[in-house]
Amino acid sequence: MASWVGPAVVAALIAAFVSAAGWFVTTRQALALERARRRERTRDFQIALRAEIRSELADLQTFDLEAELEQVRGRYRDDPAYRVRVPELPRHLIIEGIISDIHVLPAAVIEPIVFYLRQRQVVGSLVADIRSAEFALLDRQRQLEVYQEYIELKGQLAAFAAAAEQALN
Repeated sequence: MASWVGPAVVAALIAAFVSAAGWFVTTRQALALERARRRERTRDFQIALRAEIRSELADLQTFDLEAELEQVRGRYRDDPAYRVRVPELPRHLIIEGIISDIHVLPAAVIEPIVFYLRQRQVVGSLVADIRSAEFALLDRQRQLEVYQEYIELKGQLAAFAAAAEQALN
């Protein structure tokens, strides 16, 4: 039996062992590299999302929503021809670009971002309603009620944006 264990067999066994070890090392390095890339991508996404959300939060916090509401109420009271106008919500170019890859973010981050985006959709829908021709046909009291709802939704949007920013931090 010892006659078949010659130098060729020993060399083949050593080559097989080295080959198998190399395969394990290469696989382990590839997985480590993939994890590092995923961490970097996740970090980059979080930085970009935080910047976009922080930008909108800064805009929302610039205005005193209650003072705006009181100003509009005063204009409605003093000027019978006045009709409130609201600007369209700006596009979220960064979010639009990476939303399909949101799954790479940690679960604790995804939920606040989804809540924020959902609330932003609600505000955007109400903005579209206020900007529509049908809004002008509503009686003035109903217009004020809709505008008050808009102000309340913007306040909630600010809270969701703050929560999303905090989660991203």
